[in-house]
Amino acid sequence: MALKKLAFFFVFAFGCVQVFSAETSDTRDSLLQRLNEAQADTQKVWLLNELAKISVHDYEEIHNWATRQFTLSQELNYTKGKFHALMNLSDAFYFSSQLDRMHNILSEMEQLLPHKELQTEQGIYLLLQSRYLKKTGEYEQAAQRLLEARDHFAKIGHLAREADAHNDLAILYSNLGQFDEALKSYKAALNIYKVSGDMKGESHVLSNMGIIAYYQDNPDTAEQYLLRALELQEVVQSVRTTASCKSSLGNLYIESGRFDEALQLFEENYQSFSGTRDTSNMALALLQSADAYIEKGDSRQALTLGKRALDLLEGTSDLAMIRNTYELMAGAYENLGEFANALNAQKQISAIDKKINAKEMAQKVIEIERRYQFERQQEEIATLTREKKLSELELERNSNALRARTYLIVSLFLLLIMAVGGGWFVRRQHQLREQKKAAELEHRALRAQMNPHFIFNALNSIQRIYLEGDIDTANEYIADFSTLMRNILDNSNKSTISLEKELETLKLYLELEKLRSRKMIEYTIDVDPEIDLLNTCVPPLIIQPFVENAIWHGILPKKQPGRIDIRVERKNNDIQCHITDDGLGMNPEDINKPTSKGISITEQRLGKKVDIRSSKESGTTVRFTLSTTT
Repeated sequence: MALKKLAFFFVFAFGCVQVFSAETSDTRDSLLQRLNEAQADTQKVWLLNELAKISVHDYEEIHNWATRQFTLSQELNYTKGKFHALMNLSDAFYFSSQLDRMHNILSEMEQLLPHKELQTEQGIYLLLQSRYLKKTGEYEQAAQRLLEARDHFAKIGHLAREADAHNDLAILYSNLGQFDEALKSYKAALNIYKVSGDMKGESHVLSNMGIIAYYQDNPDTAEQYLLRALELQEVVQSVRTTASCKSSLGNLYIESGRFDEALQLFEENYQSFSGTRDTSNMALALLQSADAYIEKGDSRQALTLGKRALDLLEGTSDLAMIRNTYELMAGAYENLGEFANALNAQKQISAIDKKINAKEMAQKVIEIERRYQFERQQEEIATLTREKKLSELELERNSNALRARTYLIVSLFLLLIMAVGGGWFVRRQHQLREQKKAAELEHRALRAQMNPHFIFNALNSIQRIYLEGDIDTANEYIADFSTLMRNILDNSNKSTISLEKELETLKLYLELEKLRSRKMIEYTIDVDPEIDLLNTCVPPLIIQPFVENAIWHGILPKKQPGRIDIRVERKNNDIQCHITDDGLGMNPEDINKPTSKGISITEQRLGKKVDIRSSKESGTTVRFTLSTTT
């Protein structure tokens, strides 16, 4: 169970966000009171700036405060205020993945840079540019901007920002797998934090260095870094970072078989959160302990802790956490041979998945309204700007703005009706198909499901990256994960899709598995150039089950880097697929065992046998033929 050591990280992030939100609410109330009492307009500019910054990833809130900040700064002709307002708007568009608008904001910021008051801001602009370039995949240019920012802050003597640039460089190098370069940048940041007495920054960097040491198979060094980070965090007295560090240490101890030490750390986390009745994180600590017991071979004790976690979560809306609890319990029941209980746990997981899907559907309607509000705010900004510049056309301008808003409201209202009506129509059609073609729908349901272990571990990996401080990579991971899920959902009701779409979905899945396994997987996808990818149609998710088998049963158990080669070639009027891995391989008699249920289902979909050749020495090769349509 090597993957279990990362389990449940994301709930820590969730629990800590709850604590942070309470603190943020108090801060927000204080800032609003000060804003109402402020006399000087420039003071109001910076209070609005703080309100934008504490809005975290709520891009509508950021946009609201930043817009007011920019408007006031423009009235005062206050360049520094305008720059920081644009910086906050850049965050709003970044967090909402509106990269074209972020690019436009960066262009506006660049026009302000020659102003003599903006020395520090010149370096900040370079940091924001690197963030944009990383998001668009231009890593070399992003690294160049970070180096320029680092040198700029060093030149003007801004230690805190120089450390930030080093830290961002280290994260970028880590993402690219250049751990030696990452360590150099982390050490540079660490020296600056030590000189400036910033223990919080120092502990954060040490924690990240510990994670890199672990990636480089240096568990002793990783432990030293994490213990030192923990010492500093306990001085800083940050509940979030202390618990996160203990969690990392605990997982490290589980990996090395030091179960009692891991259990002690998880118990300390449990006691820490008991004082504030933080049930999500109390349940998390119990589940991490249960994970340690499973690794220790005591699945019975793991079940006891899982049931305690469920009691804590009873009556809460934390569906993801409850789902993870049943996921762990299902695994424990399987270990004990209690398959009926394991099946019941899986049924609970399926029921929770339906609730989550229902919430997502409702959230789509809410998102339409949010985006409408966001667009309306954008329109109001444009209206205010035009009023300042073209006062003689005020009446006509206001009329146009009102008409535009009216059209927008009507359009969005119609869109909402269409979305709701379309949703009802789709559900109705689904019910009719269910009555007429129950067997066919059961077949489609099996085809549409992605392995829940992959989804579970992908979400955990996202939260692990957040805890490591690499927000940009986490956001990119979330975007890729969302795209993969959307492709799967879109394709689940289709009997065939284009080969181009199938390979695109497969590549997304492989990239996510590659990141989650810490680059233990390399792969190639070779397609016969004579194949018309766009007009050649195949059943959806027909290749993925074999790739998943190669990863989970071939490469990962080997516990060393492996490779998967996928070749798609034309054979007469059909398509032949070859999936080859250099993993552990299988005995011939293992191919027909129950663990190969995915293979048998895929054979039913293909209507023909799949040729599997495997050995312990050469790995496994899977070959099958697809009947295509055009």
